[in-house]
Amino acid sequence: MYLINSKTGKPVEVTDDDLKGYGSGEKPKRSSFGARPKSKDDQTDRPSKLPQRTFETEEAPAQDGVPKITRSSDYKKKVAKTSFGTKKPAPGEYARTSDNKPKYKARDPAQPQQKPKQPAHQYAGWLLSKREYSAAVLRRKLVLRGYSEQEADDALILLQELNYQSDERYAEMKTRQIEPRVGDARVALTLRQKGIDEQLTKATIEQMEPEDERVVVVVEKFRKDVAQTGMTQELRQKVYRFLAYRGFSGHSINIAMEHLKSGPEYD
Repeated sequence: MYLINSKTGKPVEVTDDDLKGYGSGEKPKRSSFGARPKSKDDQTDRPSKLPQRTFETEEAPAQDGVPKITRSSDYKKKVAKTSFGTKKPAPGEYARTSDNKPKYKARDPAQPQQKPKQPAHQYAGWLLSKREYSAAVLRRKLVLRGYSEQEADDALILLQELNYQSDERYAEMKTRQIEPRVGDARVALTLRQKGIDEQLTKATIEQMEPEDERVVVVVEKFRKDVAQTGMTQELRQKVYRFLAYRGFSGHSINIAMEHLKSGPEYD
């Protein structure tokens, strides 16, 4: 007898054992998975566990009676990627990516620094393409890189003629960065450390916003403390140290103190 499977639409052969229980009200027995239990003839002897997969690898030789520890990654074939695709290693060759990394070798301080093959003005122009440098700092970098002092001076003259390097532009840029949070003394110290001469430093500071106006903005960070505890002696010393460390003069600090006392209270 054949019956049509409602899911697949294909005829399925039905035996007398399959029809047992139908018509008498008795339901056929099913397994826990909902499938009809197989007869003894259909059941086959299957192993309880699948055989474990084994890999044949060469055992590392023992040294002084202690076996050498190896990593599984040593036996994996690495595929090197190139711009033209992938390149497989030769048969029997195993490599790790860490073996291909260039190792840093510390330079012997006794040996002189080898200068680059390119001229000094080209190397200095490459440095200036990344950021601004003052003439003194740029000259020091060239000398430390291996160029002679004469080569460094000639390179600076050429770059200044082409307007690639300018102390005026560098001083203006550096001042604009630190001006909102420091006083005139800190600005002058910073420019002096970068090799800017005194005349250019004074001219740059004169173009800045007055220090008495900048200190009022900087001291606003203590407005909350004054509203909570008042202008105590401890807070007054804290504000004074904060402003003095940033290069504000005593006159500007007194203006900042009066501003904290007379300003609006912190909400």
